[in-house]
Amino acid sequence: MLTDRRIWLSLVSLLLFAPALSFGGDITGMYDCVGDNAGGGQYQGTVFISKSGDAYKLEWNIAGRKHQGIAILTDGVLASSWIIKQVGPGGIVVQGGVVVYKVEQNGRLSGKWVGHGGGKILTEVLTPQQRVVRNDRPVGTLAGK
Repeated sequence: MLTDRRIWLSLVSLLLFAPALSFGGDITGMYDCVGDNAGGGQYQGTVFISKSGDAYKLEWNIAGRKHQGIAILTDGVLASSWIIKQVGPGGIVVQGGVVVYKVEQNGRLSGKWVGHGGGKILTEVLTPQQRVVRNDRPVGTLAGK
């Protein structure tokens, strides 16, 4: 009876913690990005995540416009600021906000974002692009992605 209980607890523990163990924890690399626009519809682009000391740098490329952010990863949650600077007829326009992603077991990042000034909370999903692996170490993304 005690042995059956230990086996049962071991299986339950494995099922509960397997998702966290299956993702290697390295979130750096290139991602495909799909999200909801504040004005309706969706946007698509790419996001490059790199390590910067204990933090992470994010660079979004959406419709040819670059957004930048600095982020912290803790307990499977990546929290990032974002900012974009644009030159307009009246000078430089700066927009920004925050996005919070949950790191999923398959490496996908599911997030919610909002621009400075508040408003509606919207969604964004980052899907890792396939990596080229040499000697069991990722070295980048496949060409053409």
